[in-house]
Amino acid sequence: QIPNPDFVPDDAITDEVSSGILSAAIASKCGFALTTVSQATKGILDACNDSLLLEKGKTILLTGGDYAQRLSGFLSASATPVQLISEEAATKYSYVTRAGAKLVTIPAADINDFHDYFVLSIVREPSRGANILHVWGAGWYGTPAGVYYLTSKGLAELKDGTRAWKQYVVIEYSDVNKNGVRDDADSYTVIASDVP
Repeated sequence: QIPNPDFVPDDAITDEVSSGILSAAIASKCGFALTTVSQATKGILDACNDSLLLEKGKTILLTGGDYAQRLSGFLSASATPVQLISEEAATKYSYVTRAGAKLVTIPAADINDFHDYFVLSIVREPSRGANILHVWGAGWYGTPAGVYYLTSKGLAELKDGTRAWKQYVVIEYSDVNKNGVRDDADSYTVIASDVP
């Protein structure tokens, strides 16, 4: 997919930057390098349905939601443990589990540059079995906030096996000092997870 050169949406830019930041953090904290590939690379995604063509035994890092990431759209329709659905003519959004249980409802006006929500999840690709670590926000700012949270806290928990969730966690993010930078002064509040 080639974006319109007159308008490149923020999430199309931030997803790539977020992926690079997270890849570097994984290499540093976990001791192995990741290979970055474009979703347009032949042999990565099925051209008809956007499913992942990589087989079981592979682990994929996916940053961004279904607006810019084709695999994210496929997973949302088929496998993610948490989905974001639009309600009441897009004035509200709800995070719901794959089984349909509503986790939280968010007024659309609450999603902005300084306040957003994000999901960290581990997904098994349904047809070929690859594991996917997926970080995505409700709005475009949620993904970089999720990446900051994962690099500053979550990676250590994943590595040590001490995380308080198995498949997913939904987190509310606030840029407390409104400086536009993700940092330790920001607020991260767990609002739902699959382990109470």
